[in-house]
Amino acid sequence: MKDKILIINTGGTIGMVGKPLRPAYNWQEITAEYPILEQFPTDYYQFETLIDSSDATPDFWLYLAQVIENHYDYYLGFVILHGTDTMAYTGSMLSYMLKNLGKPVILTGAQSPMVYPRSDGLQNLINSIYLAGHKLFNIPLIPEVCICFRDTLLRANRSKKTDSNNYYGFSSPNYYPLAELGSEIKVQKDRILPLPEEKFYVDKSLDPDVIMLELFPGMQPK
Repeated sequence: MKDKILIINTGGTIGMVGKPLRPAYNWQEITAEYPILEQFPTDYYQFETLIDSSDATPDFWLYLAQVIENHYDYYLGFVILHGTDTMAYTGSMLSYMLKNLGKPVILTGAQSPMVYPRSDGLQNLINSIYLAGHKLFNIPLIPEVCICFRDTLLRANRSKKTDSNNYYGFSSPNYYPLAELGSEIKVQKDRILPLPEEKFYVDKSLDPDVIMLELFPGMQPK
């Protein structure tokens, strides 16, 4: 296993470059304005077709899980660059597909492209690299699928996007944050899932014929 983190770019605002904005062609375009990113022990994998996260589908989730499965034994952890609109959906799906997960899988993105001076993307990305690289930075191992946004690490399947403009775009109404990222990274160890004892595998048995109904007073059962 390499003492490295694999960054997987699926698309989204965080990887947009140029004027007018367009998806980056490679890692070098993303890091051009931020040479500090070249100092981290990372490898980079980019989807052949980058998507707007509103175009996420079960096939997209299957492919993403397959990428993680193919590289699982070779990296300390994974950082997934993803659009914010469906990040919580992808994170939730991965949390159930990646069985016996023993490494961090951190989803992150940005409300503003990294080429903009006030973008939140750089902080989100560096925080995610630290969490995914855990032992390289003396951070406890977090063997979960998480969302790292602004100064907070959230369990992915307890998260939701609650603001489209604020840099604190995600919240976790039903579970406390797993870590807080200020001048120090404080991991709440009692909230972390235990390290699994069985072998990692990917559950690919997705059924797309499911609909979610929101119940409300006066709803007609028929």
